[in-house]
Amino acid sequence: MAHWKAHVDADSEWLRFHDIEGKSPVTCEVSAFSDEEVYEPNEKVKGTMLFLAFKGGSKRLGINHTNGWLIEQVTGKTDPQDWIGKKITLRTAFCKGEDCIRVDTPSGTKMLGRYPKFNYTDKKAK
Repeated sequence: MAHWKAHVDADSEWLRFHDIEGKSPVTCEVSAFSDEEVYEPNEKVKGTMLFLAFKGGSKRLGINHTNGWLIEQVTGKTDPQDWIGKKITLRTAFCKGEDCIRVDTPSGTKMLGRYPKFNYTDKKAK
């Protein structure tokens, strides 16, 4: 049985945990990026967020600090412009009490203390 969020998020333009659940790890090629305003529930502007689009994909992934740092580790690049054409692997994970999407990292990557701990939950982790 699917989680209720899978039904609510089904028509979302954003890539969510439930979109890749049971399919991850999923390797995607970054095709574009954009900076967009994000809003709180009361429609107040919360700030700007980086979003990545993927070749052949219809949904974009919002990049938080943790995934941004992980992509930097994978690509060796800090500028999102340099991520275009690079492949990253997305995996399901559990972080701070919630299901989430995390970027897979090269073996031996040590997480910095400022980033929250998470556990991959997909079939590769088992």
